[in-house]
Amino acid sequence: CGVPRGSTFISHWGLTVPWKHRSDPQNRNSSRDGEPCAVPGSDIIVPMYFHFNHTGATQLSRREYECDLFFAGSYGPPGCRGKECDDPHYSQGVRQMVKEQHGKRRGFCLFKRAPNTYFSRSRFCLISSGNGFGSRLYHAMNYNCVPVIIQPAVMQPFEGIVPYERFSLRFSHADIPRLHTLLRNVSAEAHWQMRRQLAIWRHALDWNELAYDFVKYELCLRAGLDCSSLRSIWQSRIHAVTERLKWKERRLKRYWELAAVPP
Repeated sequence: CGVPRGSTFISHWGLTVPWKHRSDPQNRNSSRDGEPCAVPGSDIIVPMYFHFNHTGATQLSRREYECDLFFAGSYGPPGCRGKECDDPHYSQGVRQMVKEQHGKRRGFCLFKRAPNTYFSRSRFCLISSGNGFGSRLYHAMNYNCVPVIIQPAVMQPFEGIVPYERFSLRFSHADIPRLHTLLRNVSAEAHWQMRRQLAIWRHALDWNELAYDFVKYELCLRAGLDCSSLRSIWQSRIHAVTERLKWKERRLKRYWELAAVPP
């Protein structure tokens, strides 16, 4: 953040306002406070390296969940003590506000530490900033937990190409007090469809799968070239992933049909 502009930057951190205003995005047009960390349409936000388990994480059966919303992490800067932990800029103020509004609410599993198994036991998983970018989005996607992204003025990896609206929810600070109502209003069918899309599009953020194809496509777009051939590459691979998922769904459906037949 704060680096003089003029080139395309490839970064993990998609904050589109100056660092000073990370928890106050309304002042994003203030040129006196330095350069934004990322510029939409110019910079490319890429995923972290994360080892996805595409085999074990594709369980799409409809089931009951232990938690409506899950989050585990700190609510103040790492290593803080006392009043140091009351930094309003940490996590853009999101974690603190969620805990304040919903810390005692039934179904909201908000911890400082918890095993990763909670990702698969939760209907939604909170994705917020810390001091910068983090790995929770990838953990949630790996376990097919629908991400609830509350990161004001932050671009996600390959945003604009990867259709986040199909497999995640995006909220603002103003939505946090009624977060429980907003999540409750998501029907079981809509939730299942988001999980299905999640199982497809997480391949786009996997460096062992499609991430390099998306980087090449983004660079091509920035250069103003004809990118149709590069677009066809990742589209065909996404289509192949979709067809594999459909095959697994048919196979699973057939299994349960046979299992229901009495001997």
